[in-house]
This record gives sequence, C-alpha cells and structure tokens, in this order.
Amino acid sequence: NTANTSSQHHFVQHFVQPRAMGIRHIVLIEFKEGTTEEQVETVRIELCKLPAAIPQILKYTVGADLGLHEGNQGFGIVADFASEEEYQVYVKNAEHVRVITEFIKPIIAKRMASQIEV
Repeated sequence: NTANTSSQHHFVQHFVQPRAMGIRHIVLIEFKEGTTEEQVETVRIELCKLPAAIPQILKYTVGADLGLHEGNQGFGIVADFASEEEYQVYVKNAEHVRVITEFIKPIIAKRMASQIEV
C-alpha cells in the first residue's frame, strides 16, 4: 500500500504542477441555409492562410463538421496562443478581420465562441 500511495502522490503532483498559461480560442459556426459547399471550402481555405500571416498563432485547426451528431454546428475553428496579448493581436489583425468580413459574415447564421486557459 505504501508504494501505491507514493505512486498516486507522484501522479497527482505531475498533473498539478504550474505551467505557463496559454489561450485556446474555440469557435463554432452555423451557416445560413443555402450556403454552398464551395462557400464553406472557401472559408476553410482563407482561414488556413491566417497562420502564415499572423505569427502569434501557435496552432490552428479549422474544418467543416463531420456530421457525427445531430445538432452540431457546421464548422469549427480552434486556435492556440501563448497569452491573452497574443490572442488580442490575432483578433485585431487586418487579415483576420478581412476573412471574417468578406467570407464568413455573408453566410453566417450563428456563432459561438469561448476562450479557455490551456
């Protein structure tokens, strides 16, 4: 039992060690009825260009929903940043704003977002 307790204690310590805080930005989009697959693919392509234009993005994943569960949103975006400041640079970046304005806003019905600590 002593070895087991020691092992558990080590396990807990490993996962509660403080680490640098980062920000994960999560966006779920529902497109308007009548939005074409080509429009969704254009959104994906334009969003995929952002990491090259915005060096503050550490990791960027975008894509259409796979349709595995009824009621899911149609599209997801997950972006990681080193800090809140880096995230704010992304939010205000002219290229990011252009992609939203030109490609997303014309076809969006609903947007949900959350920023969480990672």
